[in-house]
Amino acid sequence: MPAFCSSLSNLVLTIGVVLVGIFIVQHTSDFEAEEYSLPKPPKLEGPLAPNNHLRNAKLLLHGQISGPESILAEGETLYTGTWDAKLVKIVNGVVEKTMSLTKRTDCDGSFESEPLCGRPLGIRRLNSQELIVIDAYLGIFVVDFDKGISRQVFSNETEIGGKRSTFFNDVDILDEDMDEIFFTVTSTKWDRRRFAYD
Repeated sequence: MPAFCSSLSNLVLTIGVVLVGIFIVQHTSDFEAEEYSLPKPPKLEGPLAPNNHLRNAKLLLHGQISGPESILAEGETLYTGTWDAKLVKIVNGVVEKTMSLTKRTDCDGSFESEPLCGRPLGIRRLNSQELIVIDAYLGIFVVDFDKGISRQVFSNETEIGGKRSTFFNDVDILDEDMDEIFFTVTSTKWDRRRFAYD
């Protein structure tokens, strides 16, 4: 076989592979990117002026809890959810009680365990005994720390506008009757582990 045929075969094969690659990327990608330009940032003056306030902050529970989020502060008591699917009650800087929204015992905050165990994100006071907690994967719960119980009031399986919520983020309520619950859904396409794709 002449040398130019071999080169021609390689060229055709290379072009074919590139075209197949382009076809696969265009037809299997779940990405729907849109161009966006940020507005000009505000001037750093008034409340936005640089300061040193956080230099006087007190570090609590360093290395004892992982990734606290949405902290509810009531005097010397703090409530928060952690990266490893725990709800934590902290009194005077000491973890007093932990509980989970599931019965699973293999919750370590790993990529694999997170959707099974949950990731509590938003937490608010509902009434004198109960808190309302939103979990990125599991939905909305009412939690009683004193009794160590929780009950789901809104499932992640519930469709809103024909879509399931795949990444619940934060929650708030107007009154303890829970006539109106306000919550944010970061994505109906990607879960918390992959939301940056949205």
